[in-house]
Amino acid sequence: MKIIGAYKFSPEERRLYEKLPIPMAIYQVIRGEQVTVLATPA
Repeated sequence: MKIIGAYKFSPEERRLYEKLPIPMAIYQVIRGEQVTVLATPA
């Protein structure tokens, strides 16, 4: 079984998400553990 690391947003995608005026977090489960991939500062 191939294990893939955390999803990586492109720099442009990350900028767009981080500018959102609402609080939001994107998580991914890796090897049974929840990992924060992106969180907005709102």
